Amino acid sequence: MALSLPIVAAAQSSGPETGPPATAPAPSPPQPLELGETIVTGAPAPGDPFTTASDVDALFGAEKRRRQRTSLGASLDHLAGVSNVATGSQVGKPVIRGLSGNRVRVLSDGIATNFQQFGVRHPPNVDPFMAERIEVVRGASSVLYGSDALGGAVNVIPHWPVYGPEGGFRFGGRATTRFESADESWTHALSIDAAQGNLGLAGDLTYRDGNELEVPDVRTFAEGDTSGDAPGFSGELPFTGYEQLNGHLALGFRTDFGEIKARYTRFRNEHDFLLPPPPFPGGGGPGVDGVGQRLENDVVQLKGEIFLGETWTLEPSVTYARNLRLSEGRGDTRPIEEGDAAIDVLRKNVTGRVELKHDRLEDLPLEGTLGLEVAHEAQESRGPVGLTPGGTVDNVAVFAFEKLDLDPLFLEAGIRLDHRAQEADPGETRDPSLLDRDGDGRVDVDLENTYTEVTGSLGATYRLTDALALAANVGRGFRAPDLFELYVNGVHGGVAAVQRGDPDLSPESSLNSDLSLRFRSARVRAKATVYRNAIDNFVFPADTRRTQGGLPIFDISQDDAVLYGGDVSVEADVLPYLRVRGTWEAVRGELDSSGDDVPLLPEDQLTLEARLHGEALGPVKDPYFSVGVRYAASKDAAGSREPFAQFDNAPFGTASTDAHTLLDLGAGFSYAGVALSVKVENVLDEEYRGFLDTYKGYALSPGRNVIASLSYEF
Repeated sequence: MALSLPIVAAAQSSGPETGPPATAPAPSPPQPLELGETIVTGAPAPGDPFTTASDVDALFGAEKRRRQRTSLGASLDHLAGVSNVATGSQVGKPVIRGLSGNRVRVLSDGIATNFQQFGVRHPPNVDPFMAERIEVVRGASSVLYGSDALGGAVNVIPHWPVYGPEGGFRFGGRATTRFESADESWTHALSIDAAQGNLGLAGDLTYRDGNELEVPDVRTFAEGDTSGDAPGFSGELPFTGYEQLNGHLALGFRTDFGEIKARYTRFRNEHDFLLPPPPFPGGGGPGVDGVGQRLENDVVQLKGEIFLGETWTLEPSVTYARNLRLSEGRGDTRPIEEGDAAIDVLRKNVTGRVELKHDRLEDLPLEGTLGLEVAHEAQESRGPVGLTPGGTVDNVAVFAFEKLDLDPLFLEAGIRLDHRAQEADPGETRDPSLLDRDGDGRVDVDLENTYTEVTGSLGATYRLTDALALAANVGRGFRAPDLFELYVNGVHGGVAAVQRGDPDLSPESSLNSDLSLRFRSARVRAKATVYRNAIDNFVFPADTRRTQGGLPIFDISQDDAVLYGGDVSVEADVLPYLRVRGTWEAVRGELDSSGDDVPLLPEDQLTLEARLHGEALGPVKDPYFSVGVRYAASKDAAGSREPFAQFDNAPFGTASTDAHTLLDLGAGFSYAGVALSVKVENVLDEEYRGFLDTYKGYALSPGRNVIASLSYEF
């Protein structure tokens, strides 16, 4: 659910940043900066984020344009409690408080997407450049979005039409060109808005072409560095290029009784992955090998907003999504043709959702929504190498979410019932070995799984003063194991391992609680949160310490787990022309039976940024200069359960990482509708490995990266 409201900058937000001229001799006291809309995802009704119990951040406007990157994960990892699982420049998966993949629900305008997120290197098929805004909800969001929202949700709001004046015509847009030196990539993007009275159109087009990723050029293991953690590759990494062509078109019609909207969003990405070198005994050089992938995603949506009097609004929608993943075998790279790929998985999804929302009732300060959602997914596994079987997933859900305003106390409560039926289909599975475990040519696993789950949440915010509030949440979430986790049985090239599923997996269920203290004034916005997430039947791949064809064998396993941690964000206007920002985050997780760490947790992180800015400097508008520091602590891999854990025992690379500090610089301005910005990441070309960088086992993380962006608003 996406709900909009006007707020001021004193609320937690990521909107446009301006300020008095840098040369002003005697500036007046800073005033709250009026922003546009902020979207609140995961909340029952419009409201100030300061008093909304859910922990929400929204990225939009000028701040979004400054932060957006090729991948969704990289566009969000500046937020406290949010990290990024990266594989090169084009792959980035968001991590929310230690959970990622199947436990973070990525939404397209409130509708769940499925991009086959079971793989560590399977990115959301989303182009951040085409989004109007991106919203992050931390904590269990199953009440609104069902399975896969165990750790939180990321709602990507598309670019919808903005209507013109009554009977009038309007047209405008923005053209952007961006260059990044780390992979010598170019991004060309065009966004347009047009309207004639109550009829509106919005469109976006993005083209990207990326070359091989550049990392610091150091001596490798093959070149004689036998220190134990020397990379297998350095300098220009082969098989790391990519190409994208993405588009979006939306139409809207506004009437006296409401609004009708339709859109088509297209994502096309072809890229290569650099694979780890095979063992090279006797001092021989490593092999250089890669694998190609082709990702496609299409979304067609029709939705309405129908006013039922002054209090009630009916919001129906129907959404069709098509997702295709093609992957070649080792040594086969782009271009990839449909019908020739070793792994060929096609998913088609239809979701119908209707919500009945109400504003404050006449005799009761209560706002909220009632909803019904019906979804059907059909999957075909058409490649000769089985990664996941074909099959169907059907889900029916009803939910309610309400907010009671008893200022200074604000209460929220939600409840949801899901009935989910999953069935593997041998007729839609080309590789019979997935469903034939004993090799006798017959299906010998259970094909059907059904789950009926009730989830709920309670939240409260108490405004201690006009500037200080205390918020608390407790919620139950659930996640059904997917077809991959149940039935995978073979080589998964993306993690350089053999994986074997378990058809008898139980659904995950969680009890998530958090407590946050929030402060806001005309100069300072701050938030500190502690949380605990207890997950029963946590699913993870466990290293059996056996190999097949030289690759480690990972079995999909379960254990109870507890995650806990905290995150802090502070943003302050210490001077009319100086804004400082800082974040800190740490998360811990433990498996119950063994006491081992939960895999794929981010390292502890601290970021600091200072930004000088002004409204004008002569004819130049909105000039700014920024300096930032990113610190990440050392991090040990979670034993054999960690993806790519095998590299801690390899003669090159590592799965555990050392502490590192990176320096970033940025500057920009606008003139006559043209905006220019330059950012230099990792200014000192530091040699490091990020813990959630999946190339860490055999390559360093990116070195110095110069990002230059030029845009023209018309």
